[in-house]
Amino acid sequence: MLMPVKVRGFWVFTILKLREEAVKSIPSLKKSNVLGRYEIKKSLLEATISNYLSACSTALQIPDVGEELNVFNRNGPEFIRSGGETFLNSFALKFHGEHFNLFELINLISSQYYEGAESSGRIIISQNEHPAVNVTLKFIDPINLSNHKAIRKLLEMTSDSISLLANGNEAYGMGYVADYDFKEEDLFIIEFKGHFKWELKHLEEILMIVEYFQPKLPRERIGKELFSDHLIRIFSSIKHDDINTVWDIIQAATEQKHGTMVVISNKAAEEADRLNSQCINVEPINFSSDIMRLVTAIDGAVLLDPKGKCHALGVILDGLATDKGDSARGARLNSAIRYLDTRDNDECLIVVVSEDGHINLIPYLKPRIPRHWIDYLIKDLQEVNESEEVDIRVFNQTMRNLERLAFYLFPKDCDTINELRENIESKIEPDIIRIVYRDFIPNPEMNKNYYK
Repeated sequence: MLMPVKVRGFWVFTILKLREEAVKSIPSLKKSNVLGRYEIKKSLLEATISNYLSACSTALQIPDVGEELNVFNRNGPEFIRSGGETFLNSFALKFHGEHFNLFELINLISSQYYEGAESSGRIIISQNEHPAVNVTLKFIDPINLSNHKAIRKLLEMTSDSISLLANGNEAYGMGYVADYDFKEEDLFIIEFKGHFKWELKHLEEILMIVEYFQPKLPRERIGKELFSDHLIRIFSSIKHDDINTVWDIIQAATEQKHGTMVVISNKAAEEADRLNSQCINVEPINFSSDIMRLVTAIDGAVLLDPKGKCHALGVILDGLATDKGDSARGARLNSAIRYLDTRDNDECLIVVVSEDGHINLIPYLKPRIPRHWIDYLIKDLQEVNESEEVDIRVFNQTMRNLERLAFYLFPKDCDTINELRENIESKIEPDIIRIVYRDFIPNPEMNKNYYK
């Protein structure tokens, strides 16, 4: 929350409410002060929120604010981008006591090719003569980071153990980190992952991912609770010990840097025989994590049964073209979607690990919710409809909550909500600005198993 703005004699506060659990899950630094005076942002989220609230304060100073709905000149992605700039650029203040556009410099470096190869390598950013930085090669004349081509060339000399060293403004040598106290939060790593792609890290924790100038938070690796829930809901006879076995195998598969795919099927043996000409059949065996890391290094999927036994390696999945695919995603994911679309009577879960580390579960099942959530919201809508005067605030809040849970509505729910909404809207004065809501339509994939 920023300082309030006085509008027509009233002090107006802008407050942004967030879920505490979600905020705590976001990677963040602990310290926020530089030289005891200047505040730096601890995360991409904090920097974005700060920029958003600042824009709100500015908007409140517009004459006759509120007479038009659109008061911002930026959309959501633009706020996130400015948040990323603010977050990274504050490191320049941390190391130099002055602002400059480090975010822009890193993006331009990531855009450079070297002999046809996309950007790769790492830059360690810290103060000069940092006690945890061991310099193996020192440049007599430091190279400014704005010299994009020269920096890109130097990145070719980096490896897993040796990085380019910079102070946020200039590259001054090559070296590595040893005995760093992470509580100091004064040493960061920029890791280049391809053309216009890079990550900001504190040690091995990814604070921000940037692709084509657009910052985003790191994707959460698949959690055991979510994965176990999918196994329980898809495989009718799976045991607790089987879940743990399969989980350990999947954990090993997700470490494959080049991406991989694991198919878990109750008909794994039959599928191994059917696809014999396009896979390597093996005697059913429970893999260790180490073996799983090895077998996922080759092309094709690994075929498991629900007990975690492997039946085939390097499986080339078949399937027919389907409108459920996504042309914006990779061949591996679309292959999994096509295959699953032809296995209507099978209990099957496919884990797709992309080259960028993103993990997809196919099918992805929405979380289960208590049925009474829907019942309470319908009851709230009925109360609004029965009241003598429509409470527009309660009506809009209820409708927004129903829109968030639209997937979980049965046909009868949709009919009831649509009828109530129409009745309520007919009672609202026509000259009042209102939100237009569409009719709810039942989702064909919804069934009672999505209720707890």
